[in-house]
Amino acid sequence: MQNLMKTTPSLILASVLFIALFFVGTVSAHKNHMIGAKEHPAIKARHKLMADSVFAAKQAGGMVKGATPYDAGKAELAMRLISAAAFNMDKYFPKASIPKKGSKSEASPKIWKNMADFLSEIEKFKTSSNAAIKLAGQGEDAFKGGFMGVMKSCKSCHENYRIKKQ
Repeated sequence: MQNLMKTTPSLILASVLFIALFFVGTVSAHKNHMIGAKEHPAIKARHKLMADSVFAAKQAGGMVKGATPYDAGKAELAMRLISAAAFNMDKYFPKASIPKKGSKSEASPKIWKNMADFLSEIEKFKTSSNAAIKLAGQGEDAFKGGFMGVMKSCKSCHENYRIKKQ
């Protein structure tokens, strides 16, 4: 309980910062679009979601690989950041954001051709990230399994719906 009391303020602060940074990034993306940037604001917003997810996955991955000591609070926070991205992901793929030729987006046009399947991939992402949040407090071994489930979800979606840019 004392451990939770120590990490709760950190979790709250980090969550508030994540949400603030997300909205600043979204507003910035919208502003850039309005002043003539080539990319649709949804493309910029989803790039931000992906970047935040990658950052959190690297933090959790370091613990899973043993490169950094396991910390249940930090593991939970990383999964909360990923979960927040998962729960907002479907909002950033409107038809108007299909990448045009020359776009920096890695989103495959297959997303819009197979939207129902793509949305099911997002549901798997939501489910796995929520499970990993719960497993973070159950110890390192439990968390490893949950984290690997999140990574499996990421890989599945990226294999089907991502165009890797060079």
